[in-house]
Amino acid sequence: MISFLIPEKDLPYNPNNLESVLSYAKKLEGNTLRKVTKGNLDSAKKNKGGIGQLTEELYFFLKNNSSPEPDFANLQLELKTAGLNPTSSKDRHKNISGKWKAKEALSLSSINYNNIIQEEFILSSFLKKNENILLIFHKYEKLHPLDLEIKLTGLFAFNKLSESDKEIIKNDWELMKSKTLDGRAHEFSRGDFEYLELATSGTSSSYTTQPCSDIKARTRKYSFKAGFMHSVIAKLGSDKPTQKSLFRKKENRINISEKIKNKFKPYVGMDIDLIASSLGITLEDCKHAFSLISKRLIRAIFDVPENENVEQYIEEFSKAEITIKTIRISENNLPKEHISFPAFKYENIIKQSWDDSEFKKHIDKKFLFIFFKESGSSFVLDKAVYWNMSAEHIKEAQKVWKDTKKLIKEGRIVREFKNGRRYSYFPDSKSNLVSHVRPHAKNAQDTYSLPVTDIKTGLNEYTKHCFWLNREYVKDYIYESEIKN
Repeated sequence: MISFLIPEKDLPYNPNNLESVLSYAKKLEGNTLRKVTKGNLDSAKKNKGGIGQLTEELYFFLKNNSSPEPDFANLQLELKTAGLNPTSSKDRHKNISGKWKAKEALSLSSINYNNIIQEEFILSSFLKKNENILLIFHKYEKLHPLDLEIKLTGLFAFNKLSESDKEIIKNDWELMKSKTLDGRAHEFSRGDFEYLELATSGTSSSYTTQPCSDIKARTRKYSFKAGFMHSVIAKLGSDKPTQKSLFRKKENRINISEKIKNKFKPYVGMDIDLIASSLGITLEDCKHAFSLISKRLIRAIFDVPENENVEQYIEEFSKAEITIKTIRISENNLPKEHISFPAFKYENIIKQSWDDSEFKKHIDKKFLFIFFKESGSSFVLDKAVYWNMSAEHIKEAQKVWKDTKKLIKEGRIVREFKNGRRYSYFPDSKSNLVSHVRPHAKNAQDTYSLPVTDIKTGLNEYTKHCFWLNREYVKDYIYESEIKN
């Protein structure tokens, strides 16, 4: 039952009328809570719930509760506040006037492992709580919650989504249920899902029981990925579509992986020179040539305009936050090189937890790997693999990250000098199944600052390094993953 802090008759809106609630929320745009609230500001000083709880109490006069019902139960309407960050000219995401993007995933209701195995999606507690959401977006700044500027408000309605989006979200939920039934709730990985994710809640030591296993699982909340929220924001801010879907309006049996394979199928087995010729481009003799071919090929396959970013323009790529990687492999299926990620800053690593680390964000997501296989003196397009790393292998990669963090904190980076080269203590490709650390710099002068002086050399800066996926891992668990499955 919905409860208010003042008599319902004195509310400045009708809590039983959706248009009245939306119209009242709209008045927040361009304002701060401090400017428009009629509530007791003294309570804000004691309130540690942030802008979400303050908005509920001071603006909508909702009494704080932990009910499984939506905030406006009579309207089946939940209220959520979230932050916006400004975009840059290099940003892959566009939204309202090209100025703002979601700061992070939108945290929703908590998952109850005991309940989900008993439910069907259409009657699930997840859908009941989150089917309709009143979204209130503010500019993210390190200010008192009362002084955060509200930029955009609007309604998220599940039933207003495209059929493909509804099906993808349903499939994500069904996968969550299936893994819980299999006693694998402790193995959830963000990359398992397209638009939903199960974000950890509480501290890193917050665990709970699961019904089909004796192994405890992390406490988690349903969340919409940031990529999905970018699209929601764009549609709230503009009626003009800026993306193209992979799927036709009434297409059934939605599966992003199969759709991608079907799109690439006409080109599989085709020589790279022929692909380049068919795309009207000259193949350059450099390591970036294959990446260039992949990008041009994807533009042609998915009909992406030249001035658009592929990963943003294709709606499902953007919402699922898909990263595209191009790989050259030899005739025995071994990649020519290890797979790099962006260089890390030594100072950042020692400040971060694993859950907040850049490396975890890079690997715990969806990938589209485009493989070109060596064939005689040339290469052919061999396959496109839609993939994500398993929870087990993410834990393996975590070991590399932890060892790296420990070495940086201790100032133990340089191990020895040999033949004019420096060799580090960082984990190498033989020490871990998944990943290793090695240089990722233009030259020896391309460095980042060290938070702790290196013991052996006395250096306060060191050549840029990054985490790499081992090429043997790519061969066995990505390229040949379909064979094993």
